[in-house]
Amino acid sequence: HCRGLRDPAVDSSHWRWTFAGGGLVMTTQDKRTAALDLVSECTDALRDLSDAERVRTAVASLAARAYQLQGSVDDRPYFTRTMSRIAHVVRSHGWVEVAGETLEWTIAQGAVDGYVLSEVAECHLARETINATKATLARARAAHVATDAIYTSLVKAYGRSGRRDDARR
Repeated sequence: HCRGLRDPAVDSSHWRWTFAGGGLVMTTQDKRTAALDLVSECTDALRDLSDAERVRTAVASLAARAYQLQGSVDDRPYFTRTMSRIAHVVRSHGWVEVAGETLEWTIAQGAVDGYVLSEVAECHLARETINATKATLARARAAHVATDAIYTSLVKAYGRSGRRDDARR
């Protein structure tokens, strides 16, 4: 059991939670800072890794830590952003398959929103799979989380494939 206590040392928008056994859990701001540190750690690690399995292992470790940090229902919106940022970094370093796997794991944890699906669409775009990009847009629409970024990904996919008429629609 835990109960919320206001910590007078922190501004009133932050809460600290105490456990029955004592000790403090991180505030929302502490978690945000820790999550940003995970994204930075991901960037740093990918500079030195050149083997797909080592990248998978490193990213899985970061994902598990992010889930431990932000996996509760209350923190889910923060978790989705953290994971979409990590996947973006992974994809930007050329590990598109690992980024896609990471996003699918994130979705399997119940963390799906416009940020996550937008990054899924970007992975499909990097693989030049227009039908998968369209399916991601349909998935986002069905979940009521379609974003401009997903539409932009689809337009880019059509443009790259020479389907300019489809891009205009």
